[in-house]
Amino acid sequence: MVEPSGNFSLICSIWTKKPYNQDSFKAQMRSIWKTRKKFVIQVVGKNLFLIEFELEEDLETVLEGQPWLFRK
Repeated sequence: MVEPSGNFSLICSIWTKKPYNQDSFKAQMRSIWKTRKKFVIQVVGKNLFLIEFELEEDLETVLEGQPWLFRK
């Protein structure tokens, strides 16, 4: 089990039965979200990711912009 190390975290789920590239997913989210500070994406299960932000405002900005689409 993975535990968040900070307060500014979210769980992200990819809804697909098709195979996809996890590194591509991470790169696309970094490109789409354009946060002020860094964030870390960890795999925590099948199609499930823990995302931890350094800034609360980055987390809020990401949540306001959802849902997000990812193309493998």
